[in-house]
Amino acid sequence: MAEHFGFLQVLVRTAGESLPVREATVLVEGEGVTERLSTDRSGRTKQISLPAPPASNSLKAGSDAPFALYRVTVEKEGFYKQTTENVPVFAGVVSLQPITLIGLAEYGSDTLSPESSTDTVPSDPQTLNQ
Repeated sequence: MAEHFGFLQVLVRTAGESLPVREATVLVEGEGVTERLSTDRSGRTKQISLPAPPASNSLKAGSDAPFALYRVTVEKEGFYKQTTENVPVFAGVVSLQPITLIGLAEYGSDTLSPESSTDTVPSDPQTLNQ
């Protein structure tokens, strides 16, 4: 069976999407893959190739999902860590995943404790109507 690949690029911005975040560490995990990337001055990672199921899975009811799911975690000093679950990647498609980081200085130390410095964005996997 031939392997199929999709592509992912992560765009990291500050809250309000006003400024790109350069030199953020981006970790992409899933499907037996772990990729560690860094953002450039425009807040983008390089585009990476990731395993994905064949697009033909979308052609008939009852088939496996036509996408693979990945976890994307972004860290940068001075910001809260952000994890996004269930980022879909489709074979032959370039996906752009925006991530918004919130600066630690945007909240007073009385508002959030260090234990709450990680934010996970739950996202239900997409489903096909059958």
